[in-house]
Amino acid sequence: MRYDAVDRILSNEQQIIPSAGFIMAVMGAVRGERAVPPPIPFPWRRALPGALAAILALVALCNHITAGGFGGQAGWVLGKFYLVHP
Repeated sequence: MRYDAVDRILSNEQQIIPSAGFIMAVMGAVRGERAVPPPIPFPWRRALPGALAAILALVALCNHITAGGFGGQAGWVLGKFYLVHP
């Protein structure tokens, strides 16, 4: 289909007018949504210290393992991490 054919088809369309019942239903839904209380905000002040502590613990563990921690017994064997060599 060519652009001139699409333009011809779109230019001959009649104007669509919604019914009064549709408008009233939409406005009723909008008013109902406006009456709903806002959602409870996420407690970032409580969650952030715990998340930072978990990240710090993970970094400390990775640092300990890569620095030869666990008495030099840690190692990678066949792509899997073992605390002691099998």
